Amino acid sequence: MESAVSSATTDGNAKITNGTEPQTSTPAQTNGEINDITSDPLACTVAEKNVLNPPSPFYKIALTGGPCGGKTTALARLSRYLIERGFEVMTCPESFGMVVTNGMDLSYIGAIPGMPNVIQDTVMSLQITHEDGFEAILKARGKPSVLICDRGVMDGSVYMDYSDFERLVQKRGLEVCDVREGRYNCVFHMVSAAEGAEQHYTTLNNEVRSETPEEAREVDSK
Repeated sequence: MESAVSSATTDGNAKITNGTEPQTSTPAQTNGEINDITSDPLACTVAEKNVLNPPSPFYKIALTGGPCGGKTTALARLSRYLIERGFEVMTCPESFGMVVTNGMDLSYIGAIPGMPNVIQDTVMSLQITHEDGFEAILKARGKPSVLICDRGVMDGSVYMDYSDFERLVQKRGLEVCDVREGRYNCVFHMVSAAEGAEQHYTTLNNEVRSETPEEAREVDSK
């Protein structure tokens, strides 16, 4: 990780190397004229203006991969690493896990035709809402910051027909390339323990995890 992330500089301009540029805003340009979005009369506080035009770098990282790949452990370690180097850090929880731990039984998935699409539509809405909300909070702080996401919006494509996934994305006014390449500064694929270390694969430490090692390898390959 040392080669991928550097610390905040003394002037407050943190940088993450070997990745894409941080998400900072510049004045919008329309018909050749610059529109200063910080002049928005609705953005009346410093925090609200920071959300529209962040004064410091903001980075969004997604951890993805098959079941039992160490995402939870990596998320905690990466958070500590970045905080020690001067970044403000928030973590975005896995949206499917949130649905399951709040009462949805896994048997719902195959209960009636079309349920996987409805579930993944809900998961996508939760994921986007949480990511955007947490991003706004970090940008409002006005300090170098990182949002680390436990899975990303693209993860839902593994659990449904790809054409149905495209439809869910497009009904939100987006294209798949927007959520695949344009939404995150960096994506880490955590390989499932079922791939090469099957003796360490388990479902006992995660109530959301139900895949067999064979199913976990299939998910990981997608």
